[in-house]
Amino acid sequence: MDLMKLIKLIKLLKLLKLMRCRVKYFLLQVDKECNNAPVIRDWYNTFKKHNIEMDKFGEIADSLHMELQPNPNMIFTGIITHPELLFHVDIYNVLEMYIPGLPSVKITLLDRKNDIGQLYHLTWLRKIPCLSNKSVLGKEPRKYEKLVLEKTKIQEHKMFFPAEHEGTEPIVSLDVAESILRRNSRGLNLVELEVV
Repeated sequence: MDLMKLIKLIKLLKLLKLMRCRVKYFLLQVDKECNNAPVIRDWYNTFKKHNIEMDKFGEIADSLHMELQPNPNMIFTGIITHPELLFHVDIYNVLEMYIPGLPSVKITLLDRKNDIGQLYHLTWLRKIPCLSNKSVLGKEPRKYEKLVLEKTKIQEHKMFFPAEHEGTEPIVSLDVAESILRRNSRGLNLVELEVV
């Protein structure tokens, strides 16, 4: 390794160390530019909203098959956020490293017309009351336009939903975000959140 490459590597490592000292959290989303993400059919015929709460999670079968709207150009994104949060199996495997014993239901999503499918996991994530009073409420109740996190309320949580906000996009810590990005999942977007 030549001297210039070594100097660049040392600078990069110092920068990463500096970044790790700061508390960073991100909103994990499906990329809005991704027009060919999976669209699930008949979700509400299979699930009622209350079944996805932790106390009802055991009532759901361990594995299910669900139909997708046919699309020959389907992009199986790392997460699906509508109508509920689902993680592609690759992303779920990352989450298990950070949250051992994470409860899940395996859901095989199938586009029978185009003979394609992928395995996803429906999981239950903690809801943490973590929003600062600097957060900005939107027009609908419990829907925030701007999420600002309060560091003391987050504690050591790596992945969660803010309890005050109604939505299906989870918040992830920097180390979880880095691990997810290493999986080269498609159709994901990370939005850094302010932490006070």
